[in-house]
Amino acid sequence: MKEIIEKQKVNSFLNKLQLEWPSSIDHYNLKTESLAFIYLQDEENPKEFLKHLFPKMMLFVDFEVYLELMILNLDGQGDRLIYINRQSKE
Repeated sequence: MKEIIEKQKVNSFLNKLQLEWPSSIDHYNLKTESLAFIYLQDEENPKEFLKHLFPKMMLFVDFEVYLELMILNLDGQGDRLIYINRQSKE
């Protein structure tokens, strides 16, 4: 039961990010239970996006599972990886 709730919380977290930054985030894709790709709009720079994301991001985290966020341009390029709840994996 707890696993189902945690999955719902991760999806909710990703939806909140998309709602908070609709002009920056094009869409997201949850590849596995612990890896999500966030695709940015064409004109959005991943480094610049992270400057806006970091101050607010942890306000949206209400889950305990480990999650990696890969920030990508629409063409699939990018190298920004964010770890959330990394201690949960260890």
